Amino acid sequence: MKSVIGETLCRFDGAFKQLVTNLLGDDAEAWGGEFEKFLRREPCWIPVAVDPQRPPFPVWKTVRTQVRGSGEELVAELLAQGFLVYGRARHALATLSFDRPMSAECVLAFPAELGITKEYTNGKTVHEAAAAHGLKPVPAEVVPFLRLQYPEQPTLNAGTASYVYVGMSPIKIYRRPRSVILVLNHQRGQPSLGACFLGELNSIRSKTPWVFAR
Repeated sequence: MKSVIGETLCRFDGAFKQLVTNLLGDDAEAWGGEFEKFLRREPCWIPVAVDPQRPPFPVWKTVRTQVRGSGEELVAELLAQGFLVYGRARHALATLSFDRPMSAECVLAFPAELGITKEYTNGKTVHEAAAAHGLKPVPAEVVPFLRLQYPEQPTLNAGTASYVYVGMSPIKIYRRPRSVILVLNHQRGQPSLGACFLGELNSIRSKTPWVFAR
């Protein structure tokens, strides 16, 4: 029995290590979801079919980034221009490199426009629906520049904070890593940049818009 177990472990040692690496990597959410499907013996890693008959979403903001020395430099720039930057977002920006310019055509979409009809949804469902419309994650490096380019974000009725979730690959922060995505906020008369843990996306209102890239 021991030899059989030993042979099996040796045979799949590389695969186990690669699986753990992927489950702890930048695409942990995608790998975790597909691995759960595999354990349930469901089809996994099926390419998303994009319906060519669906009209493309119009470009909301075209964002062009600029070279910056660090995420801390961008935080200082956001603060100087009147934006509030919350702690999680500061940690997230500190992990990024802004050593080359890039651009992205950003799309603003409500879950209902992506075909989601329930009152509440979750981040994974929104990402899958966006992919079915040919939309892609926003590069994380683009988000702070999008925040700078969107100071006019409105506050909801009676001063209620408004939120725009950013469809992006999660960023790991803290020594005991936890994954976050960035959020554009507007609260108490001040636009801001925040971040939410992936677990906070398990049940979210479908009335909250998302940003993706074309």
